[in-house]
Amino acid sequence: MKLILKIAVLIFVAGAGFAGYKALKGTSEPSYETFTVIRSSVTQDVTLTGKTQSTQTVDLSFENSGKIKSINKDVGDKVSEEDIILILDSSEQTLELAEAQASLEVQLSALRELKKGTRPEEILVYETKLSNAKVDLTSGLGTLADKLRDAFTKSDDSIHNNVDQLFSNPRSSNPQINITVSDSQLKANIEQGRVSAEILLGTLRDISGSVSSQSSSVLLGQSSQVLLEVNTLKKFLDNVALAVNALTANSSLTQVTVDSYKSSVSSARTIVNTAVSAILTAEEKVRAALSSVSLSEKELSLKKAGATSEQLSSQEAKIRQSQAYVARLRLILGKMTMKSPISGVVTKQDAKIGGIVSAQVPLVSIISENSLQIEANIPEVDIGRIDVNDPVRITIDAFPGENFEGRVSYVDPAETIIDGVVNFKSKIEFTLLDVRFKSGLTANLEIQTLSKSNVLTIPQLAIVENDQGTFVKKLEGNTLRDVSVTLGVRDNSGNIEVVSGLKEGDVVINVGLKTK
Repeated sequence: MKLILKIAVLIFVAGAGFAGYKALKGTSEPSYETFTVIRSSVTQDVTLTGKTQSTQTVDLSFENSGKIKSINKDVGDKVSEEDIILILDSSEQTLELAEAQASLEVQLSALRELKKGTRPEEILVYETKLSNAKVDLTSGLGTLADKLRDAFTKSDDSIHNNVDQLFSNPRSSNPQINITVSDSQLKANIEQGRVSAEILLGTLRDISGSVSSQSSSVLLGQSSQVLLEVNTLKKFLDNVALAVNALTANSSLTQVTVDSYKSSVSSARTIVNTAVSAILTAEEKVRAALSSVSLSEKELSLKKAGATSEQLSSQEAKIRQSQAYVARLRLILGKMTMKSPISGVVTKQDAKIGGIVSAQVPLVSIISENSLQIEANIPEVDIGRIDVNDPVRITIDAFPGENFEGRVSYVDPAETIIDGVVNFKSKIEFTLLDVRFKSGLTANLEIQTLSKSNVLTIPQLAIVENDQGTFVKKLEGNTLRDVSVTLGVRDNSGNIEVVSGLKEGDVVINVGLKTK
């Protein structure tokens, strides 16, 4: 509609202002509407529609989840900076803070005790603790020694009494397995494994005979060696189990015999696994006891020596750690109260009293009332003509008949797809902000992308564009002549710059009107 009005005005101005109208009524000569080439200004505009919005918008959320205890502001309420909007229930955090403060007091008290020195009664307590730790260690070493000796007995039993029935000459250097093993490699592994098993049992027998609980380091070394040997036996038994479990009854092998073989091999594996588990459990107890003895010795030594500078520093560090924890809890408590970071108006408030809110989920939105801008989408076809700081003429539907000024303050470098069409978001800044403006108003924009003054211009109605080029029909006397022209800026009012082909004062006709 605006374009039609502009064209109508243009036609009227061209007829009246360019003094170029010529009508030869009552004659047989053709009648033309003409335009005179004049010097004037042309301005190229891009017309858009946008919405006013606050330049400062904040979305607020809680850093931690919780239950809403209090709501102080709702949608539409005005807020000042630091005004309280929402408060979470902090009863649990308050108790945790009280506990942390009590712990801090304990650490402070410990520092005071360190500075006073160790009492004899306290030294006696640590001596008793060390004595008990040594008793536990002695007991653990004895248990481990028993389990190592037992490992040989059980391993020997599992091989000689449970597995050897499957072999011919089992203790020789060339044992032969008596059952059918279809996998030749598995058969070879089993027979070679039986040779190795006899050697391993010999090693276990030697270790068993030399086991002593007098030295923890020696005993733990023997334990590692026994575990290595027994684990090798486990692999041999695993191979035997594969062969036995594949057996089926036939004319020469009854099901009872098959079941007996399987039961014997299973028992052998269980015996060995039990021995390994027992050794590992005993080892763990010994290591724990060693650690307890070492710790008790160091504690007693420290107590007897009195507080050192390192102890004091360590305790002071614990105090700082406790102080930091108290400070962190206080910070968490502070973050359970939502405050406005700006002055403005609440536009969103989704919280309910007693409702559970999740961390980092926006609950409240606030916009600044005193700082507005316009956001508009620029079509792809126009984006190449628009630059930041281009002047903008603005009209707002809420204030008909009033004009405002602004400038392009931002153009998004990335595209936004709207209904399948590429657009680029832009922001328009008001030159002068009106106190009546509110967020969400519809704004009509004319962005001035290019302006030239004192250039030759003619109305676009005088232009002929075809496959041969761009022309005007120049009137020379009563004769029309096609003249090739080079055009420049076209404005939204229908005027167009003539770069070459015409000079000021030349007369051209309106090619949009038919001759009579």
